[in-house]
Amino acid sequence: MWQHNEDGKIRELRGIKGNAVEIMSVDSCSLYEFRITAVSKYGESKPIYLVQYTEPQLSPQHILATKLNPNTIELTWEPPFKRTHDVK
Repeated sequence: MWQHNEDGKIRELRGIKGNAVEIMSVDSCSLYEFRITAVSKYGESKPIYLVQYTEPQLSPQHILATKLNPNTIELTWEPPFKRTHDVK
């Protein structure tokens, strides 16, 4: 189960096989709350809660323009820095 605090809607994902899921179309600079449980033939586990803040869209870093000849330049860059997030 997960909730986007901006709209207050709770969304539930069921039947996930394995131990990973990708949640698409999250809003930048928003707070999300996740409630995660495991379900087996013995029942449902106690939930684990995760609070995640999505980081703003960041710009590329270390942009470099190199002149190759009078009519051509080469642009190189590194991906944006990733921030670490606290888990509560």
